[in-house]
Amino acid sequence: MVPGIIQHCVNEVEVRGFDIVGLYRVPGAEKEVKELKERFLRGKGIPNLGKYDVNVICGCIKDFLRSLQEPLIGRWFWKDFALASDISDITQRHNEIDRLVKDLPPPNQDTLGFLILHLQR
Repeated sequence: MVPGIIQHCVNEVEVRGFDIVGLYRVPGAEKEVKELKERFLRGKGIPNLGKYDVNVICGCIKDFLRSLQEPLIGRWFWKDFALASDISDITQRHNEIDRLVKDLPPPNQDTLGFLILHLQR
């Protein structure tokens, strides 16, 4: 249940972007980021990502996530996640975070997991 814009952009970043210094920190050209996001959201096929700079593609991912009406970890869960991250016992902390993730809506769980695996790579 991961949005297509996230799947396609992440896949392109993984093909072309892992050797780029500042990946996700160096901003792409704002006009191109907006254009790419709009092309995805209009739903007329998948844009040719090969013609975009990797920093623009990363910017598109970030812009899409910022524009969500409700964040992946909803406002109603944020405090619980923050408290769980402060648990000193690592096993307890992992168990609590696992429990909280399982309480997220399925699309949020899938997208969060997809992004975490991407960021680990």
